[in-house]
Amino acid sequence: MENDLSFSEVFSHHTYPVLGVLGDPLNTLKTPYAISVAKTLISYFKTPENCNASEKTWNPRTQYWNVVNVDYDIEGYFSSLIDCTKERELILDATWINKFQKTPAVLISIFELSNDDSPLITAIKNIGQNTSLSHTAVIIVDQIQYESSSTDSRIAEILKHSGLDSKHLAISRPGNKAYIKEFLGGLEGDLWVDSMFFYGSKISKRQHKIGLQLPLIESEKGDINITQPNPENKSKGSDKWYYYGRGKLIRHYIKQSYFSECCNESELKKMCIKESYRQIQLYLNELSRSVQQDFNSGEFIDSKVEAYIRKNIHWCEAMCIMNSLCVRMEREAIREWQESPRVQHLQNLLQVLQNSKIVSSFYSWYLISQSLESLLPIHSLAFDAGKGVPSASYSENIDYRLLEIAPVQPQNIGFLHYSIATILYECSKALEKENINEFTIASGNQEIKISISSIWKKALNHLIESENYYASKLWSLRINSTIADLLIKLGNTELGIKKLRSVIEFYREQRWGLLLENSLEILKNYGTMENKFMCLLELSSSKKTSSSAIEWMDFLESGKIENDLSIDMSTILPVIICKPIFFKNPKNSLKKLKFRITLLNQLPHPIKFDELNVEFEPKSCCTICLNSVEIKNKRYVIEGDASIPDGTASIHIVRVSGLIKKNGVNVEFFWNFPQNRSKATFKYAISDNSVDFDFIEIEKLLPAISGEIIPFSIKVINKGTEKTTKSKVLFSLENKNNGKEIETRTVDIVGLNINESTIVTEEFKLPESVGVSTLYLKAKVESEFEYFGKTQLEKGIEVPTVYPLSVAINEIKDKIQVESTNITNSLLNLWIPGIFESEIPPTKSYVFLVPNKPDTLKFNIRRITDYEDEKLKEIKNKSFEQDYSLVYQNLEENSKKLVVVDSECEPYATFGKPFLLKYIIENLSDSLTSLLINVYPTEGLVFSGHRKLTLSLLPYEKTELLYTLVFLGYRNALPRVDIQIVSNSKDTTPAGDKIIGLGQLEVAVKRHYPAIDGIIRRDRSSICVIP
Repeated sequence: MENDLSFSEVFSHHTYPVLGVLGDPLNTLKTPYAISVAKTLISYFKTPENCNASEKTWNPRTQYWNVVNVDYDIEGYFSSLIDCTKERELILDATWINKFQKTPAVLISIFELSNDDSPLITAIKNIGQNTSLSHTAVIIVDQIQYESSSTDSRIAEILKHSGLDSKHLAISRPGNKAYIKEFLGGLEGDLWVDSMFFYGSKISKRQHKIGLQLPLIESEKGDINITQPNPENKSKGSDKWYYYGRGKLIRHYIKQSYFSECCNESELKKMCIKESYRQIQLYLNELSRSVQQDFNSGEFIDSKVEAYIRKNIHWCEAMCIMNSLCVRMEREAIREWQESPRVQHLQNLLQVLQNSKIVSSFYSWYLISQSLESLLPIHSLAFDAGKGVPSASYSENIDYRLLEIAPVQPQNIGFLHYSIATILYECSKALEKENINEFTIASGNQEIKISISSIWKKALNHLIESENYYASKLWSLRINSTIADLLIKLGNTELGIKKLRSVIEFYREQRWGLLLENSLEILKNYGTMENKFMCLLELSSSKKTSSSAIEWMDFLESGKIENDLSIDMSTILPVIICKPIFFKNPKNSLKKLKFRITLLNQLPHPIKFDELNVEFEPKSCCTICLNSVEIKNKRYVIEGDASIPDGTASIHIVRVSGLIKKNGVNVEFFWNFPQNRSKATFKYAISDNSVDFDFIEIEKLLPAISGEIIPFSIKVINKGTEKTTKSKVLFSLENKNNGKEIETRTVDIVGLNINESTIVTEEFKLPESVGVSTLYLKAKVESEFEYFGKTQLEKGIEVPTVYPLSVAINEIKDKIQVESTNITNSLLNLWIPGIFESEIPPTKSYVFLVPNKPDTLKFNIRRITDYEDEKLKEIKNKSFEQDYSLVYQNLEENSKKLVVVDSECEPYATFGKPFLLKYIIENLSDSLTSLLINVYPTEGLVFSGHRKLTLSLLPYEKTELLYTLVFLGYRNALPRVDIQIVSNSKDTTPAGDKIIGLGQLEVAVKRHYPAIDGIIRRDRSSICVIP
C-alpha cells in the first residue's frame, strides 16, 4: 500500500473535451473499406499526430480530445457513471473526475451506406430521442456509391427523415490524403463548436450556484460561519458543514475550473483555481478548529489531537486538493513563463499546520515532500522539452530552513529529486528523534501506516535519481554520504560503509570539518568496536573539545576493544602533530648532528603515553625510548645528538611512535617519515649526482650540419649539502658508427654554492666528411667538495648530422637555375658572394640564377637559433662553407638509367607516437625505368606502408612513398630500403643535356652519394628518437 501514499494525481491531470463514439463501429461495420475509414477517423481523435502520452497528461502543447465509447443504450451508460462525493461526504471524490472525463460533450456515430437506408434512419432517430447531447452522424460512401447518381438523393432522404441538419451529417467519400486531412479537420471543427456550447452551458449553471453559495459562507463583516448548513439541506444538520458549507463552494470552483479548461477559457480557469486555493486554506483552518473543539469536549479517544488530524479523511482530502491546485498553478506558470507559486505553497502548508497546532516536525516534512513529489511529472516534462521551469516567488517571512532546501531556481530535474530526498531525510531524522517507527494517515476511506523504512527507501530512490545531475564534487559527496547512511539504515551495511569511507577520505583531505564530523557520527555506530574507537578519535581531532577527547579515552578504558590497534596519524585527522628536524652543525662538530622532534597536542586535554619511541636509520646513530610521557595542550619537545657512523651517507628519522596500554590492549599512535622528507633526513655525504647537469636546448641544434661550427651547452647545478671548491667539465665528440673520437675539450668551473648553477658552452667544428651520420657527444663533470671529497657524473647524447641543403639545378640557355631547400630544423642565413643572400626557414626553398655554367657552387651558411635561456641568447652561431660540385652529363651518359632517392621527415621522432616518413624517388634518365623496392623493418620499430613494390617511372618523373612509423624503443635506425633497377625493353631516346646537383665536392659526392647500379641514395638511414 505504501506505493499509493503520495497525494492523488488524478485532480492534477489536464482535462479535455470528451468525444463519445457510439457503439463499436470497428466490429459492427461490415465492409473492409468502411472499417478502415472508421479506424482512421477514431485514431485521428484518440491519438493525434506526434502525440506524447506524458505531455497529454500533464502539459499539452496542442488541443486533444478524450475519446470514450458510449453504448447505444445511452441512459444505461450515463447511469453507470458514479459520483461518490455526496455518499462519502467529501469535497470532491476521485469518482467525480472519472465521471467527468467519461461524460461526452458531443456524440459521433459511424455508419456505412447500404442498400436499405431505413435501419440507418431509425438508429439516428433513436439517438436523438434518448439524449439531448449534440450528435453528429458520419456516413461512409465507397467509390461505387460515390459515383452513383442516386447517392445524393438518398442522402437528402436520410436528412429529411432522421431529423438531423446538414451540419451534423458528414459524408466520407474516397479521396487522397489532402481530402482526408480536410475532411477530418472540418469534422473536428464542427465537433469543437458543439462541445463549447456544452461546456459553456455547464459554466453558466455553475456560476449561478457559486453566486448562491458565496453569501452563505461569509457574512457582511467577512466572519467565517463554520456550522451554517445549506438552506437547501437543513435537515442534514450542522455537523455536515464540511460538505454543505465551504466545502461545497470549493467543489463549485474546482468543477468550474475543469469546465473552463475543457473549452480553453484560461482566465476563468486561473481565477477558479486561485479562489479554490484560497478557500481550501480557510477550510483547513476551520477543520482544525472544529477538531480542537471536539477534542476539548472529550469526544475523541486519541491522546493527541495531532494523531486524530492525521487520520481525518477530510483533512487529508483537503491537503490533496491543495497540492493538486498547486500543480495546476505550476502548469500555468510554466506555460506563460511567470513566477512559480511552488515555494510559497510550501510556506502556506507550514502556516496551515501551525494554525492547526500540529507540532510534530516529521509530519510537516512528510507533507512538504509529498507536495514536491506531485510536481515531478510536470517538471520532468518541462526539462525534457529543454525549456525548464521558472523561478519561484515567496514572501519575506519564509522559513529560512525551507528556503534553503526548496527548489527556488532548479536547473535540472535532479535538483527537485535532491530537495525531496533531503526533506524525506529530515522527516526520518525527526521520527528517530521522537522514537517513532511509523505513523498513520488517511488515504481515501481507509487508514494506512507510513513506516520509517518506507521513507528511507523513497529518499534513497530520489538521491539516486539526482546523483548524475551534479558535477560539483562537494554536492556529489553530500549526496553520497546521505546515500551511504540510508543504505546502512536499510540493511545494506557493507555497501553503505564502503561508500561512506570514500566520502570521509575526501572530506579529510579537504579539511571540511563539519561534513567530516557528520559522516563520522554515522560511521561510528556500525562495524567493530575498533572502528568506533577510530571514529571517536578522529571526531575529537575535528571538534577539538575536551568532552570529545574524554569520550574516546573513556571508551578505551571501558575494555570494549579486544584487539591491539596501530594508528597511522597521517591517515586521519591527527590528534597529535609530529615535526622532526635536523640542524646544520658547525665545521668543528661534523661527527654529531643535533635534532629536535616536536609533538603538538591538538586537543584541549592531555594525552598520556606509556611509551614514546623514536627510530633512526641507521639504527646505530641514536636510540630514544621514553616512559610515561604526558603531552598537555602545549608542545612536547625531544632534543638530542645523533652520531654519524662511518660509511653512511645520511641520517634519517624513520618513525616516532607512542603506546597507550589499557586493559591488556596496546594502542599505538605512530608517524612515519619518508626519506624524501628533507627535514627528517640529514645528508652529510655526497653522491655522484650531487653536482648534476643537463644538456640545454640542444634540440634546437639537431640535426647538426656537416662542417658546421656548433656550440653545445650544459647547465651544471650543485644539489649537494656543501659548497664545491672546484669542478671540471670534459666534453668529448665521437663518431658513433666507428667509435672514433673526433675532438675533446676541458672547461674549469669555480666553486658552486648549494643550489647554485652555471652554464658551460663549447664550440665544436664538425667534420665535413661526416655527411648523413650520427655523432655522440659526452660530458663528464668532476667536482670537489669543501669537506667530503670528489664526485663525478657522466652523460651523453646522440647528435645526428645531415647536409644542410637539397640543391636542384636546371640549365636555362647560358645560365643555370638553382633551387636550394633548407632540410634542417633551423633558420639558415644563406649566401653566395656577389649572387644572393637570404634567410631560409626549415623546409622552405630559395630559387636564384647563376650566370654561365660554373663547376662549383660555394654556399656560405650560418644557423640562426632562437634560444629561450637568456645566457644562451648571447651565443651567435658562426658561418661555414659548403661546396656543391656540378656534374654535367652528355647524351651518352644520360642514356644510362639514373635514379635519385631522397627522404623528408621531421628532425625528431617521439617515442610511442606516429612519425611520418616520405621517400621521393626521381627518374633522371631519358628512358622508362622500372624499380623493385623492398622495405625491411628494424628492431624496436613498427611501420605501415608498402613492404614490397614494383614501380615504373617515365623519363624525369618523380613519385613519393609515404610511411607511418612508431618507435617502440630508442634505437634510431629507420627501416632498411633496398631499391633495384629492373630491365625493360621500352627505353626512350635521350632528350638532351641536364645538370644534377649531387652534393659536396666531386670527391665527396662519390664517397657519400655514389651512383650504385644507377641509383643515388640521399635518404636518411637513422633519426633521433626523444621521449
